[in-house]
Amino acid sequence: MKRYHFVVCGGTFDHFHKGHESFLSYQFSIAEKVVVGVAVDSFIRQKEYVFSLEPFKLRKQSIEAFCKKKGFFNRVKIVPIDSVFIPKEAEEFPIEAIVVTKQTQKGANLINASRQLASRKKLDVIVHPFVLGEDGLPISSARIRKGEINREGRSYVKDSWILKDRKLPVFLRSAFQKPFGELMEKSVFEKTFFDSLLLVAVGDIITYFSHKRGLTPRISVVDFHEKRKKRFQTLREIGFLGTERVVYIKNPAGTLTASLFQCSRDMFFFSKEKRSVVVVEGEEDLAVLPFVLASPLGYTILYGQPDEGIVRVDINEETKEKAFSLAKRFRQIP
Repeated sequence: MKRYHFVVCGGTFDHFHKGHESFLSYQFSIAEKVVVGVAVDSFIRQKEYVFSLEPFKLRKQSIEAFCKKKGFFNRVKIVPIDSVFIPKEAEEFPIEAIVVTKQTQKGANLINASRQLASRKKLDVIVHPFVLGEDGLPISSARIRKGEINREGRSYVKDSWILKDRKLPVFLRSAFQKPFGELMEKSVFEKTFFDSLLLVAVGDIITYFSHKRGLTPRISVVDFHEKRKKRFQTLREIGFLGTERVVYIKNPAGTLTASLFQCSRDMFFFSKEKRSVVVVEGEEDLAVLPFVLASPLGYTILYGQPDEGIVRVDINEETKEKAFSLAKRFRQIP
């Protein structure tokens, strides 16, 4: 016999992940029925990286798919919520407890305070612990949208990669001769809309063309060369104004240095109001990889494919996993 007949929980359930699975599984282990409140789109517009939030319909479907897979589907009731309070539809059930995390415990306290004012019985409040990722930090939808971890809690940039330089092995070189994303002709590039705040440009020529179009990438990576020949002498020649935040790093050819990985992660912590430029001493040819791994979901990376055109990489879970599978095959330099 279960401890409770009905329990309730609420959340966004965006990019349904390992933590969500544990959170819901625990509730089905202590209750016969679980009422799951899922935040409607209008209620979560202030969330971090809102541009990559999944719509309500998809978030609800993810919960349903999980419950069907685990055999919980006949024991769950999913309701939309547009506040921290339990909706009237859910209050029709004889709810005895509310399950929360430390992050949402304050909402449970507000619910019980409201129930007391209405002369209703307080709910038991059960705080379920966070599931931690491999970096020891909680797995969360916000961190997934930020591009830090995948849904299992695995980091896209390993700690060891920011401690030791890594070398491109010979057998992997052919993989970098193919476009990593969608290859566009210049005419297509000229007609395509890009949000500058969500744009990363890797390479001098693509950065130059972006500026000519009136685009101001949030982050640019340059080395003053084109096809390994000196093309530019100053940042102003590439179209920068001199007001940008400039970071200088060293990265030899065929290498992903620890400083490049660290730099790619740090760039996204800076304010969006000020653009950043990474000036590479050496080569930026492989810089696309760490920036794909570090970019939040919903960003776009542009880089040039020699003699072919412009490559557009839309940052999503698929492209990040592809980049990870390549980066982990680089050989650590002793």
